[in-house]
Amino acid sequence: DNIVNIEEDITNQKLAENRIRQIRKFTDHLIKNANVMIIGLDKEGRVTHFNPAAEKITGYELSEIEGKGCFALLTPKDRYPEVYEEFQRLLKGGMPKQFENHILTKSGEERFVSWVNSEISHDGAVTGTISFGLDITEKKQAEQKLRDYQQRLKALASQLTIAEESERRRIATELHDHVGQSLAFARIQLSQARKSTSLEKRNTMLDDTSETLLHTIQGTKNLIFELSAPSMNELGLGAAILEWLEDYIGRRYGLKTEFIDEIDDSLRKTLDDHVRAILFRNVRELLANVVKHAHANWVRVSMAQAEGSMRIVVQDDGVGFNAREISRTAGMKGSYGLFSVEEHMTNLGGSLEIVSEPGKGCKAILMVPLSEGQG
Repeated sequence: DNIVNIEEDITNQKLAENRIRQIRKFTDHLIKNANVMIIGLDKEGRVTHFNPAAEKITGYELSEIEGKGCFALLTPKDRYPEVYEEFQRLLKGGMPKQFENHILTKSGEERFVSWVNSEISHDGAVTGTISFGLDITEKKQAEQKLRDYQQRLKALASQLTIAEESERRRIATELHDHVGQSLAFARIQLSQARKSTSLEKRNTMLDDTSETLLHTIQGTKNLIFELSAPSMNELGLGAAILEWLEDYIGRRYGLKTEFIDEIDDSLRKTLDDHVRAILFRNVRELLANVVKHAHANWVRVSMAQAEGSMRIVVQDDGVGFNAREISRTAGMKGSYGLFSVEEHMTNLGGSLEIVSEPGKGCKAILMVPLSEGQG
């Protein structure tokens, strides 16, 4: 009986050992092939486990980091103190919880990782921790980009409201100070001419009245043109841009101007009213930026077809700027004009590209899909 019992004990022991080996093999397989980081630490914070996913994300190989301090390499204590505090909390038997923090890779890059942490115990005593981490750097960057974008939209909406009210006041002032006063003056002139008994004097006064009305008509035309170019409805987008470029930019501000229109005759029909209006507004905004910021001597606007799209380029020889910085901060530091242009082009399925360097002028490229019957 004793022999039988011993054989049964040995058999059970071997079965248990075999089961442990199977479990260990399965666990090792999971750790090796998991697509999440798995990092084990002892009580001193030294690395005991470091799977291939952790190697890939951090740039460290297991042989480089095993036995070394996590809080010296991956999460330096002075840089990420909250991570070390979480580690100490786990060692004291705190309930495991999800935790998000930065880690420092071998190359010095910061990555953002979401962890599920747990303590490792032996005979009731905590001997270390095991952490499962998912790299969420791109997710966090996308969330931050979305928050920045939403903030820019809010700021743009506010800026547009202010600009709209300012434009209303400007138009009201123009109508009152120029058109209204000129008409009132013309009425006075006509009243005086009517009372005049001298034909020669009356004719002179009527000539003066005619001149006053002529200036009033011209001022009204200028105001209408600033609101919406009549030539765009009659002759198309190119004609409207040319008129604005020559009359508003060239004559008013003394810049040398050039206009190039290479749109194929087969696509000479007008654009959709909505698209045309937005493109004209965007070109005006870009030209306004040239006048306000570029300190340029000349500006050129060119229109052409490019790979099924209309390509409008506004180029100047001004002071230029860091295009990458402007693109990154558009709508955040007051550059709402470019941000607005970019948003409008995106809504049309197109794009805005800025090419500029300090001292080398600026080239703004508008691209919008173009189909037959548009141009």
